[in-house]
Amino acid sequence: MSGFVGTVLALLALVLAARAANPEPPQIPETFSADIRVEFHDPEITYFGAGRWDRDFSRNMSLENYTLEEENRERIVYRLTRYDKKIEYEVNAYSMIHCTHTTLMGEQPFAWKFLSTAEYVGQREFHSRSLDIWETDMADVRVEVGVDPEMANVPVILTRHFPGAEQVYEFATFNATAPNPDVFTIPAECQD
Repeated sequence: MSGFVGTVLALLALVLAARAANPEPPQIPETFSADIRVEFHDPEITYFGAGRWDRDFSRNMSLENYTLEEENRERIVYRLTRYDKKIEYEVNAYSMIHCTHTTLMGEQPFAWKFLSTAEYVGQREFHSRSLDIWETDMADVRVEVGVDPEMANVPVILTRHFPGAEQVYEFATFNATAPNPDVFTIPAECQD
């Protein structure tokens, strides 16, 4: 009997050690407001920028709005996703004049759902901080999220590795409350 109890205790210790070594996946809220710094790397050039990412999942709205420094010019990246209207408004140009509309199908996708099946790949240094890194492959894109082990449900970095390119979002702030509804107002330049 003591051999059996010893074996059970040893197995329990191994399970607890494995859980300590591999934390639970982050549970990042789907509704948030964030100040972001953005990097985009491709073989020919690297762009740096800053802006915001706002999501109100319950209202089916999302906005990514940032500018990238590009050869002494600012490129506007504005992507307002309105699943309540089934339309995405997008600007990726040097002025808001170039607004395109895309019809959306289905429901607003989850921003962080992939974390439920992501693999913990260990810790990595990012700007002198040790982050827990979670990654998964979605089609031909590898997605990584880095979180501070002390605040595991707050993203610090989101990286998307595309074939031949990489996009990095660094979260300067992350507020897990609903954004001001005014941020989802369709700009005049995008209205018909």
